[in-house]
Amino acid sequence: MKIIRQLFVTILCCLSPGVGAAQPDSGKYQAINITFVDQFAVPAYEAFDDAATHLARSAEAFCENMNDNTREGLVDSYYEAMDAWQWVQMISIGPISFELRRFRIQLWPDRRGNVSRHLDLLLSEKNTGALSGAEFQTGSVAVQGLSALEILIFDESGGLATTTPVATENDDSGFRCQVINAIAQNVASIAKAVRTEWTESDDAFRGYIETASLGNAFFDSADGLSARILHDLRVQLQTIVEYKIERPLSDTAESTRLRRAESWRSQRTIHNIRINLKAIHSAYDVSFRPFLSEELALRVDEKFNQADELLAPIGEFSTAALIDPVERERINAVIEVVDELVQLFIQQIPAALDLNPGLTSLDGD
Repeated sequence: MKIIRQLFVTILCCLSPGVGAAQPDSGKYQAINITFVDQFAVPAYEAFDDAATHLARSAEAFCENMNDNTREGLVDSYYEAMDAWQWVQMISIGPISFELRRFRIQLWPDRRGNVSRHLDLLLSEKNTGALSGAEFQTGSVAVQGLSALEILIFDESGGLATTTPVATENDDSGFRCQVINAIAQNVASIAKAVRTEWTESDDAFRGYIETASLGNAFFDSADGLSARILHDLRVQLQTIVEYKIERPLSDTAESTRLRRAESWRSQRTIHNIRINLKAIHSAYDVSFRPFLSEELALRVDEKFNQADELLAPIGEFSTAALIDPVERERINAVIEVVDELVQLFIQQIPAALDLNPGLTSLDGD
């Protein structure tokens, strides 16, 4: 990997006339980038690694001795790992972008039901060889992460699916537990790799953040990297509106689809959204906010705080909640505020920072 990256840098230096010279006003953008990585991304991936390690240990303990205490430990550690993942879910740069890691940790949205379909196939075949480290990691992305683990832990009413393997010690439940363990170990392995490759490996990715102003194998310029980070924050805001809220809510109460919601089995849809918004706010606060006018910065803060205040009294998504007129009105109020945040991240913030906001697949025509 290191040799390949160095080769890309060499080719880039030879072919790109601008590479090797710092970009105009790169100091501001370099400060944004380094601060984002050091004060947000790296600590967040460290927390995710810790949570994923705890999940792996809890899964192993549960499968070794299935009882109420180990089941509770597995559920709690799943919540902890998902919370930590929601905090970094928006990041698309860095080691998380290698080897399909984002999708292997969580395949969502899953419009075609790939997770359930591939998980059913895995459980029906009962092939223990498919659960070995290397084979599992190179197998179907759909069964490798937190989405599949949620199906194995929670039933469709939000209860614990793991009560079945606890109550019966038959072959089916034993293999199901092996799958739980394989997924947990896989998530922990990915989390550890991402953490290590950011700062601790010989070819640590942080080095590419530091040299972005000169151009390197991953980034053409410091301002281009800043625009990419801002783009990630904006895409997460759009994802909250279009996928996490509007898809399950639908246009009418009669057409609501609870199963389109993220984490509907574990009943953490609203919980996830609140974490997402706090994470975006935190990332923006340490990186972009210091370079905005006080007026614009306070306006952005106000919208984030308003969104969280509106979300606080909303119960977790359920079929009853999605068809209730009062709840739908509350949810639509959240959509309006987050949409206003999206526009700030498309227009005012990029303009104030002299950045190109770019387009996303969620922008429409």
